[in-house]
Amino acid sequence: MAKQSNHSAALKRAFEFAWLRMIAENEAESIRHVNESVYRYFFVSALKTIVGPGACEDEWKRIDLLIRGDGEQTAVEFKFYDSRPFRHLKDSPVHHKGKPGKGNREEFARSLDDLMKLHEPGRNKWYESEAANFTEHYFVLVGVDLLVNSKLCFSEHYLPERVKAWSDYKLKFLANRQYRFDGLGEKLFVFGWLARVTE
Repeated sequence: MAKQSNHSAALKRAFEFAWLRMIAENEAESIRHVNESVYRYFFVSALKTIVGPGACEDEWKRIDLLIRGDGEQTAVEFKFYDSRPFRHLKDSPVHHKGKPGKGNREEFARSLDDLMKLHEPGRNKWYESEAANFTEHYFVLVGVDLLVNSKLCFSEHYLPERVKAWSDYKLKFLANRQYRFDGLGEKLFVFGWLARVTE
């Protein structure tokens, strides 16, 4: 098993900062405007102050976040799940974009596979040519549940204890947060976690 770098503590601090910022700057109505890119911006802006300039690169070779270390790299995958309502102009719901289900779980499993198989022979031509040395793999997930319909609740599948039950990989959860927004008739449950992933 690969040794653990100091990126673990830095990632945990960045996760906590991004989570607190997301909660502090939003309410039930505005949380709908937060997505993966926004959350990742909060996360990376915090992380850069911790690990220093030049260490973070996002969207590097399809890796959501690459962190450079001394002769090694850390890979981080992000997922932000939210079932967003699309409405007619008269405000009646049409349908929801994104919801938990078989396809969503398959996509999550593929993301884990891609993260863990970066160095699989023949999978990524750049791995050897770039002298890559990924020693750690992390996964960040944030979900927003609309509590009026259990079919729209990502927490049914992605809370830490539930992911552990069906994932093919070992996940060590370094942070696990939950928050509830009540307002304007909508009750939202927001959850998030950071995990180190190993074989």
